[in-house]
Amino acid sequence: MGYKSTCAEDSVAVARKLIKSGCRLEGVPGFFVNRNGDWEIAFYKKNSGYLCPVWSGEGLLTAFQIRLDVPYQKRKYVWLSSAKLNKGCSPGSSVSLSGDQDVGRVFVTEGILKAENTHQRSGETYIGNPGVMNHKELRQLLAQMKERGLREVVEANDMDKLMRLDCREDYGTVCRICSVKGPQCPKKREKREQIRKKCLKLYEICGELSLSLSRATWDTDEEGMWQGQYKVIDDWELREPEDFCGKAAA
Repeated sequence: MGYKSTCAEDSVAVARKLIKSGCRLEGVPGFFVNRNGDWEIAFYKKNSGYLCPVWSGEGLLTAFQIRLDVPYQKRKYVWLSSAKLNKGCSPGSSVSLSGDQDVGRVFVTEGILKAENTHQRSGETYIGNPGVMNHKELRQLLAQMKERGLREVVEANDMDKLMRLDCREDYGTVCRICSVKGPQCPKKREKREQIRKKCLKLYEICGELSLSLSRATWDTDEEGMWQGQYKVIDDWELREPEDFCGKAAA
């Protein structure tokens, strides 16, 4: 897909090339004017990684996430942003569309790169939501797509939503200081409930827009619970495409 790594040494040269070609950089997330008065891209050693493009429903590039080479404070992704810099701006928290917007069915998952990976593998149209709490832009995009014929939405967030709560002492230091001793892990229960509450917002949006909504599940046991091997949809599609089954659940 032509993904490229960031390079701080080329940031001024890239900006100059864009300006020479007629582009206007003011108001574009990630660009700013440096101390020398030159336009530059906010690439640093700290945010070194490769760029993941965010596409609008119209196929326009609206922002970049950066998949960090070295995770920072447990974060694998950051936004390419020039907020608080001279003539810079923030990208916000945009949703991204991977695939054709003129479809009757769209999958929604958490993550820009995850959506693109799965679209490339499956051919299905995916919306990548950078965070399951990001509701405003998701609703706007679904409303736009409904006007173009969208009828069905499939929720394909990570399988933590169906994880078992058995205490297996697999949370590292959290388990060592846990004062609750019992068959169920309180940390897992808290995490699962948080994910489920966040997923409910998508159900609310689809209800408001009169769109049909189903749930995609994978790597499940006979009781419909997550088996713990394939957490995210793109891992499942990339490694076991012949076994994928999107199961609908109210």
